[in-house]
Amino acid sequence: MNETLAGVVTRVTGASYIVETTDGLKVRCRTVPSTASENEGSNLVAVGDRVEFRLKASETEMAEGVTSRVEARRTA
Repeated sequence: MNETLAGVVTRVTGASYIVETTDGLKVRCRTVPSTASENEGSNLVAVGDRVEFRLKASETEMAEGVTSRVEARRTA
């Protein structure tokens, strides 16, 4: 479970958010104080952000993870 995965935030739900990987896995993630972000001066996580995370043991039906990095946002 130490493998780092990547995905896109598809929904923010309070203190957690849903990340979808390229292969369709949906993971409920959260941040921790050590989460690194390339988006200073804004919300730590927003819908559309690309993030890196690690899976953790889950007691629910949905996979759970902890975000380690939030990539810089791309604006049009």
